[in-house]
Amino acid sequence: GCGDGRICISASKRFNCKSVGCEIELPLIEKFKLSISKDSIEHAQLHELVTVVHGDLRDIDISNATVIVLYLLPESIQQILDMLVNALKNGSIIICNTWGPKSLNAVQ
Repeated sequence: GCGDGRICISASKRFNCKSVGCEIELPLIEKFKLSISKDSIEHAQLHELVTVVHGDLRDIDISNATVIVLYLLPESIQQILDMLVNALKNGSIIICNTWGPKSLNAVQ
């Protein structure tokens, strides 16, 4: 999941883009929301740009995503591989930290 939201928040602040994080653990969602509130003092639009969804990544719709950032273990990436392939077909960019999908070729 998106954890405490630091990647979503940083991306929205830096690029003034919308970001959606998905997290299954409620304590991390609360930390994420607290960070949005705290950072909104410096960046007034943050509440409009950043959203956190409570749920399982395998169950959310990523069809409208333009950039997907993954910080997942290889086993978790494999579980959502079909979703990622469909996202790529729709023109999305996938950024992986550390591990990427084994069956896809990386582009630098």
